[in-house]
This record gives sequence, structure tokens and C-alpha cells, in this order.
Amino acid sequence: MDYRFLQILQRESSISNVDLDGKNTVKTDFLMGDKNFTVIVELKKPTTPLFEKEQDRSESWRLSKDLTYAISQILSQKAEWQIKSEKDNFNEDNDLITQKTIDPKTILVIGHSNQFIGNDRISRIKAKTFELYRRNMRNIEIFTYDELLDRAQFIVEHKKEQPSDLIIEPDDLPF
Repeated sequence: MDYRFLQILQRESSISNVDLDGKNTVKTDFLMGDKNFTVIVELKKPTTPLFEKEQDRSESWRLSKDLTYAISQILSQKAEWQIKSEKDNFNEDNDLITQKTIDPKTILVIGHSNQFIGNDRISRIKAKTFELYRRNMRNIEIFTYDELLDRAQFIVEHKKEQPSDLIIEPDDLPF
């Protein structure tokens, strides 16, 4: 698993230029960074649907509009940040963001894997459809909230002998 320590560079970051009337700015939930590079993180609700009610075709399930719209949103954020990052950018504390931006990685946290439920066949088709979709996203990692929680628990449980690198303050969460 790809474990990187990410720090929040800016919460609710305006990552594009705005129109003269102050509208149409592209915002991301979190602009984060490891030691060297920036990462865009977009959060949707755990209740956001991953699938439509009907099956699409044999052996695949129709993905929800909410999921595909979230991907469109994060692709726009990625493109806008790539342009804006070419100039100096400062966070809310007026600190220069020193991490570079090169084809920025993006993370989308959306939905819950309990949405894979159904009879055995439906559960397998939904899980397969979702996994194929997210594995074919270039530089977009898609996690469900329960997967993110499982990952955090694994990190904490396997680093008992070391101080925790993962500290999430309630004020850092957007919900």
C-alpha cells in the first residue's frame, strides 16, 4: 500500500483564478503535500451513491452520476492547480508552499463499500465494476470511507512502538 505522510497545506483551497466578479473559482477540499510534491484531496459524503439502481450490461453495474461528476470535478481541479502552481502560492498563514506540482496526484474519498450489497452475484458485479473503474484512473486514487478507516487502523496498530505520524484533529474534517 502506498503510505505517505501528507500534511495539509491549505484547507478549502482556491486552486484557480477567479472571474472578475469573484465567481467561478475552482476549490478543492484539501491541498496537501508530502515532502516534495502536492496532492489534491476531494471529499464527498460517505452516503454518496456509487451505483445507479440498474445493472448496466452483463458483468458490469452502472456507476452513479455522483461518482462520475466527482471524477470530472477532481480532473478540473487537477488541471487548474497545474497552471496555478507555476507561480508562488502561499497558505492562509502566508507561508510559501514549497512542494512542487508535477502531474498532481489526486485522492477522492467517496461513499461506502456497504453499497456493494445484494445477492452474491450482484455484490460481485458491483465490487468488480468499482475496482476496474478505480484501477484505470490515472493519478486518481478512489477510496471509500470504510477503506480509509481500515487503512488508518492498520497504520496505527502496526506502529505501536513508534509515535503516531497520523494525527487527525476533528477541526480538520470538513463534516
